[in-house]
Amino acid sequence: RAARAAPCRPRALVSAAAGSDANICIVGGGFGGLNTALKLAALPWEGAQRPKITLIDRSDRHVFLPMLYDLTCGDVSEWEVAPRFDELLVGTGVEHVQGELVALDTGTRELTVRGAEGRQTLAYDKLVLALGAQPVKPPAKGTMTFRTLDDALALRFKLRALLASGAPLVRVLVVGASYSGIELSTQLARTLGPRRGLVTLVGRADAVLKSGAKGSQEASVEALRAAGVELILNRDVELDGPSRARLVEVRSATTDADVPSAAAAAEYVDADLGSPW
Repeated sequence: RAARAAPCRPRALVSAAAGSDANICIVGGGFGGLNTALKLAALPWEGAQRPKITLIDRSDRHVFLPMLYDLTCGDVSEWEVAPRFDELLVGTGVEHVQGELVALDTGTRELTVRGAEGRQTLAYDKLVLALGAQPVKPPAKGTMTFRTLDDALALRFKLRALLASGAPLVRVLVVGASYSGIELSTQLARTLGPRRGLVTLVGRADAVLKSGAKGSQEASVEALRAAGVELILNRDVELDGPSRARLVEVRSATTDADVPSAAAAAEYVDADLGSPW
């Protein structure tokens, strides 16, 4: 019988700066940046060689993106979706600096952060950039991106205002039939219900989750059907004002990830009332 392999144990790491504590700066407090900081802090550094780890983000909160849909629909509270960095980093030794990266000098290994109290310069020995992506909002009134905590709260406020207005039907158009678009559409449809809302999901490709496994595509289509979401594929969307949109047939092979507005990462929503397109 073959002998079991001994479990792997990480070796103690040495300092990146010989003779002094290393400074590791991580810019971006999303999944990548936060997990990098926590993993580095948990490594078995040797005594005095333990580095100073600084996590830099423009916000004071880490946003758990998979729960933004639940926040929009009122199923969870804001603190559950966006806990504060100072709470998440308690006992880890990681320092959080709130501010925006405005300058980087790789020659002197210094970066400049602009925060509420002005600018400060931080020296680093190792630098991790985990800045993520920024959604591109279509230049049309009434559209909304769906990527950040503010996006989710704005959409929730918009939907509540429309429902409170007594309007007979709230029409929501979600563009981008990838993971975010599918999840957002199903959640909105279930929350609004068939009597108060009509949710339409439009994708450029000829299938949802074009790059996903066939089983995932089939399960997604079934989830959309069960939630009552109207699914339209192989179409581009041309917005015409705050409450109207035209659907144009896509003539070349494409996926939702190819949309210039980054629809696969950030869908936009037209939640205004208006005539059907």
